[in-house]
Amino acid sequence: MTLELRRTALAATAVAALAGSTLAPLASANAAPAKHTRTLTVCVKSAYIDAPAPGKLFVGTIFKGNHFHVDRTVHVKTGSAKGVSHHGTRIATEGKRTYKTTGWVKASAFCA
Repeated sequence: MTLELRRTALAATAVAALAGSTLAPLASANAAPAKHTRTLTVCVKSAYIDAPAPGKLFVGTIFKGNHFHVDRTVHVKTGSAKGVSHHGTRIATEGKRTYKTTGWVKASAFCA
């Protein structure tokens, strides 16, 4: 290896190490997950999970006995999604895989 090539490789390695040590703490600070306020259990046979807003696009189904981690609640006054809805995440595991579905579920689907 020539002296010029060694200097370039050394400089590239130093820049990569410096960038990684500087950006890693910033990325981890901004990547904090939303904290859920409570966990609810589904009491109906099944319910739809809608996103990005209550009554909009269907993204999944949650079944009786599943848990839903709620992070906020809204009261929709007009439209097809009229009523109280909870926003949160359903975490399901199947074998070694974990599936997360985030969206809105009608409050009537949960046990009181």
